[in-house]
Amino acid sequence: MLGANLERLHSLSGVKWTNDPDRDVIPSWVADMDFEVSPAIKDAMQAVVERGDTGYNFHAKQQLIEAWGDWQERHFGWRPPEEESMGAFKDFMGIASSRKYFGELKRPQPPWPRGVRD
Repeated sequence: MLGANLERLHSLSGVKWTNDPDRDVIPSWVADMDFEVSPAIKDAMQAVVERGDTGYNFHAKQQLIEAWGDWQERHFGWRPPEEESMGAFKDFMGIASSRKYFGELKRPQPPWPRGVRD
């Protein structure tokens, strides 16, 4: 895996890295949580926790739109209109708020019984 520290991954408590006793097996469902968090994100999260600022921040959506626009401009040389970017954010918020009414959203489960292996 590109840049992944397998020793660190096998030391994590998640089922992905503890389920198979063969440490040479790399799960096929590698995802972003398998890579270390960038120092900038760690610092920002630590600052929020140290301030005790863990409440809902509805003003942060504008920062999200601006950050998205900045990223698009840096990588592709164009900035999407904010009103169009806001549509995607509202869709996401609709999905997230539906959890309030329908409970935890479930991810699709594999079609085979748990514990069955090749």
